[in-house]
Amino acid sequence: MLLLWVGLAVLLVANVMTAPTSAASAAKATQASKRRQSDRSVLTRSPPANTWVVLVGTSRFWFNYRHSLNAFQFYQYLKQSGVTDDKIMLMVPTDHGCSPKNIFPGTLYHEESHTQNWLCDDVEVDYKAEDLTAESILNLLRGRYEDLLPKSKRLITGPNTRIFIYFNGHGGNGFFKIQDTDLVHSPDLAKVLKEMH
Repeated sequence: MLLLWVGLAVLLVANVMTAPTSAASAAKATQASKRRQSDRSVLTRSPPANTWVVLVGTSRFWFNYRHSLNAFQFYQYLKQSGVTDDKIMLMVPTDHGCSPKNIFPGTLYHEESHTQNWLCDDVEVDYKAEDLTAESILNLLRGRYEDLLPKSKRLITGPNTRIFIYFNGHGGNGFFKIQDTDLVHSPDLAKVLKEMH
């Protein structure tokens, strides 16, 4: 059985619990709290060898700097937590660190104090520029690859593989934009997730 987590930005927001109204509700709330705590820590404890993380920053252009930055921040968090590059698929369309509009070339900062550069020396971007399309994302998840695609750009999965997927960018009800011109639609993603399961 393939276990899968699909993470959107809301996954990182803490859940707010209301006060239970009965003993049964209190027990359910306690169980739910333990499950959420376990889910939150699944990527911070030493991950099993069959765990993969797919990080997708979907927006190009300088004014969408924050979407790539969010993917790089998550990438660094995972690496600091013990997840190795060979288990992370990092997909970002544009190299914002090298943009001529970046007044701090080769860096990505999220605060004015510039204390933490999120674009590290050992970053490994697996899909970028024209490689990042709706089709390439869906094919990566399905395990459908061209014969000459390197193993480093493939998810090597099995029946007990766990995959965490994080999308960051623009979208709307039922779709997610890829590089501002391509779309991943909910039914297409749902179909792929069923194929994976």
